[in-house]
Amino acid sequence: MIEPEDKTPWLRLARLSEDHEANKRLWNGYQKYLLKPYAGDYQRKLENPKFKEIAELSDADILYIQTKIQDLPTGSGSFGENDIAADIQEIRMPLNLEGFYFAFPVWVMGKRFIASLNLENAQFSHGAKFSGCVFKKHLWACESNFER
Repeated sequence: MIEPEDKTPWLRLARLSEDHEANKRLWNGYQKYLLKPYAGDYQRKLENPKFKEIAELSDADILYIQTKIQDLPTGSGSFGENDIAADIQEIRMPLNLEGFYFAFPVWVMGKRFIASLNLENAQFSHGAKFSGCVFKKHLWACESNFER
């Protein structure tokens, strides 16, 4: 049975591998890839050492991601459109986003987190809005950074 959250492209990217470090590398690199068309913003981000240390993904990595997750955005759209949990009400599996970089605003509205959410050391370049969410287990956000 496919969980509803398995249909959400951003959550699939966050869990593409069984290895957290691999997931973080792919997620962060993909965020950097999506930000590239915004040259001015991209250059400003390079002043942030956390952004600068994110490795560029190879064309093969980008193709791999876009092949595995065909409905994942290939462009950022307008700011605020990337709802990481769109079209689902509950997140049942633990979500480990420790050290993940979010190049665009994060909007999470009216979700029920049945399992834990880890945002430790996450970097939010435009902030995050969690509105009307219920956290049944743990929410960790120690040492997270919100640039705006």
